[in-house]
Amino acid sequence: MKTMTIATLTAAFLMLAMTGPALGDPPARPTVEVLFARQVQDRKPVDPATTFSPGKLYCWTRLTSREGNYLIAHHWLKNGRRVWHQPIEVRGKQWVTWSQFKVTPGSWTVRVTDEAGLVLHSAGFTVQ
Repeated sequence: MKTMTIATLTAAFLMLAMTGPALGDPPARPTVEVLFARQVQDRKPVDPATTFSPGKLYCWTRLTSREGNYLIAHHWLKNGRRVWHQPIEVRGKQWVTWSQFKVTPGSWTVRVTDEAGLVLHSAGFTVQ
């Protein structure tokens, strides 16, 4: 019976590691960009900012990933308390989407989560 040397085992391990992810591995996390604006035109936020007066506000989100069909959610929080959430279907490797909410004075955060509730991105703004 032959014995394997450390060099042989190392080479075998490196070959397996270079073949890519194994079946059942979780999908890679998407890259997430979030901006807030009063309007979205041509799929782009108009004059994004972080301070607003009360009224309708959009949370614009760009996602980039290796996979194209998954779910996310926008969780709108005011002063740390969730007041609204919007499930969103992502149908492309590069996807732009948005949700809207009528905001009132306070400190606001929108958390972008995956289907399992893992926070992919969090961004905040203030309403005066």
